[in-house]
Amino acid sequence: MIQTNMNLEEKIQYSICLIQKAEKLALQYSPDGFHLAFSGGKDSQTLYELTCMAGVKFHAEMSVTTVDPPELMKFVRRYYPQVKLNRPKINMFHLIEKKKGLPRMNIRYCCQILKEQAGAG
Repeated sequence: MIQTNMNLEEKIQYSICLIQKAEKLALQYSPDGFHLAFSGGKDSQTLYELTCMAGVKFHAEMSVTTVDPPELMKFVRRYYPQVKLNRPKINMFHLIEKKKGLPRMNIRYCCQILKEQAGAG
């Protein structure tokens, strides 16, 4: 059970330990180790850095949606050049035309087609 009164350094070490323990399982699924889904956001950056610190085998990939802010794409290319950028076969605008409408809360086709195709499962 995780303690709630850990300081930052203890949380970092705990996280690194969990990642290292899970590597054996990740390697059973893929010889590449962990598949780290990367978005460029703060959570992805944190997990990426912790995974690097853990020294485990992994590869990071970002599913480009074609409507990502240019600033985000520049940031990822500049600071995370080793992240593989997966480009979709169809861009968001053509997808909207094909589906005859914008994605909505109850019709969320965009994630399924643009984001959930990477990784082993």
